Amino acid sequence: MNTKPLTVEEVAEAADVFFPIFEYVKGRLPDDTKIEDVLKVAENVCTLAQKLRAEKEAENLPFGFNKNPDGAPIVDSPNQCPPGTVAMKFGNKSWGCYDL
Repeated sequence: MNTKPLTVEEVAEAADVFFPIFEYVKGRLPDDTKIEDVLKVAENVCTLAQKLRAEKEAENLPFGFNKNPDGAPIVDSPNQCPPGTVAMKFGNKSWGCYDL
């Protein structure tokens, strides 16, 4: 871990990410909520947001035997690959199109 002191620019960049989230969560809570409680709720909301993001991304992934973790387009025959790509066998009946 880097132990050099943070620069003002680094802190400003982090604050630009943190405070909109903090203010949004604070605005959804009662006016008399303590800052410590806002931070705890914000942490839980962000954890939930990460879980929901992962679920949405998982919905868009191929399923079954057609999973392709590297993201190359999957086609039924090698001549369906776009120009500038090479077809490589992927599974029993499909091909992946990879950039040259």
